[in-house]
Formats: sequence, C-alpha cells, structure tokens
Amino acid sequence: MVESASASRRRRLTLVAAGAALAAAVAVIAVVLIHMGGEDGEGPLGCGGCDYIFTSLPIDVGHPGTNGVPMLLNHGSEDATLDAVTFEGLTRGLDILGPLALRIGDYVGPGEAAGVIRGYPPQHTRGDARPVSGFVVHPYRNRDEAVELLIGFRPRRAGAFSYRSLVVHYHVGAHGYVARYPISLTICAPFAAYTAESCAAHEP
Repeated sequence: MVESASASRRRRLTLVAAGAALAAAVAVIAVVLIHMGGEDGEGPLGCGGCDYIFTSLPIDVGHPGTNGVPMLLNHGSEDATLDAVTFEGLTRGLDILGPLALRIGDYVGPGEAAGVIRGYPPQHTRGDARPVSGFVVHPYRNRDEAVELLIGFRPRRAGAFSYRSLVVHYHVGAHGYVARYPISLTICAPFAAYTAESCAAHEP
C-alpha cells in the first residue's frame, strides 16, 4: 500500500472484496482509509509500520459475515503459537464469532479465502481453518506459511457497530507477546438501510 504524500498523510481508497470467488459469498465494496502506524517490541508477529485499514460492510440483522483481511507473518526463526485475539473499541451489539486461523498453504479453494464478506465461515475454508488458540504460525519462508485470520461477526440489532483494531496474543517458547493490528471493521444493519458509502461514514 502506498502512503499518501499529503500533509495529513491520509488518502481514501475503495477496494472490491473478493467475495465473488466464494460460491456462497457476495462480493462487497470495502472502504479503506490508509495511514502509516504500528509499534515496535511486538515480537516476530509484530505489525510495526503496518497501515491503518478501515473496512465496512452493510449486512442484515442476525446474519454472519467474515473479516479475512488480517494476515500474520512470522519473521522469527521459531514457531509462534497463537493464544487469543481481542478487539479494541468493540461496540455493544456486535457479536464476534471464532476467530479462526488459516494457513495459506492449506487453502485449496478458488481465489482468496476471504476479504470482507457475508457468511461465516467462508465455504471453502471448512476443514482447513482452525480455532486461533493453539494454532502454530511457522517462520515465514514463502507464501504458504502466511496465516489469514478469519474473524466472524454478527450484528444483534439494527445500527452501526465496530471495533477499532485487533490484538493478537501469542507466545514463542516461554515468551509471551502482544501484537496490535490497526485493522478496523464497521458493520451496519440492516442491509437495505445502508450503502457502502453511508456505512463507511460510521467508521471509528
């Protein structure tokens, strides 16, 4: 992603989620706002220097969806074991499902496993995606070792709901780490009441 050269160092882009590649999913437009960020000292899965990514999706009340944007790369020399994923700024009314972890080399479905799509878990990941707790992220030597987080969500009532960022808790041997990923999600319900643009206006 390209950092903006403007004074505010922000620019807004639109990208089309690759949900159409999944038989049971619907492609949607996610609005992405980019700004350089991140922190050091987060260990080999750290996201230092990561871009801020803001995604949004209209969906019906009680219907599940998936945020498959977060990708983990182990830049160390030892296996990292995931413990949990927590969410900063999670608003009431939005249930989190899972999350699941998927090693890219184990995925044999068409296209990408998920972007931001309706439906959870993505149809072609069943049997390959595993619960986050205890999932091992191997040192990154090629694309196959990348791990995609599949974060399920479901709005309980009408309105706009969100989380600001996600936090990955993991350990390497006896050493625990916490890595923050500045990837937010805004969900708007019901689907008929929002466009992609009007839902994006509620981003945190």
